[in-house]
Amino acid sequence: MRGYISSVFKELLEDLRVTLTGSGFDSRIVGRNVIDTGPQAERAMGITRRLNAVRAPKRPKQAVVLWNNNFSAVTLRGKWVYVAKGLSERLSDEGLAFVLAHEMAHHDLDHLTVHMTMAGMLGWKQDMEGHADRRAFELMVAAGFDPIGGIEVTHADLWEDEPEDDLSHWPQGLQDWAMRHRRSHPLMSERHEAVKRWIKAQ
Repeated sequence: MRGYISSVFKELLEDLRVTLTGSGFDSRIVGRNVIDTGPQAERAMGITRRLNAVRAPKRPKQAVVLWNNNFSAVTLRGKWVYVAKGLSERLSDEGLAFVLAHEMAHHDLDHLTVHMTMAGMLGWKQDMEGHADRRAFELMVAAGFDPIGGIEVTHADLWEDEPEDDLSHWPQGLQDWAMRHRRSHPLMSERHEAVKRWIKAQ
């Protein structure tokens, strides 16, 4: 148990370090990846322009497609939003719009500020990701994308959900604490159902 808690705090401290010092081109994100400049990059930049047009004009973001097969997207402080080529190739324009809008939403909602990073450390990461999904949905609809993209991205067939640890031998209070810190995002099934509710409510 002590080792698990130690690893959690190391991860949280790294998140804080990135928030305090991270530029938009942090080596942890780009590493040895080659930046794609082909059709996927052009498509991502075009979608980003449409999303920026319905966001605060002083906070435009630019998409960077990384040449790897990961199913991931991420953003840090600065103007960049990163998406893996492997993910981009699997998604329609609407799906990619939801992914990029989700990362932009972290900026719009000030999730990358120090105090919000501290809130994440205290167990609010999943809530922040849920709020970013909602903001992403609003952005993509405002930009003229079909909201079905949110359904596409949150479909269980696209992702391997975060692995669960067997914490049944822990006291219930520690189980609750660990699960709030172990998972960075809500269950994909919960995100999928949330998008369906938002579409129905339109």
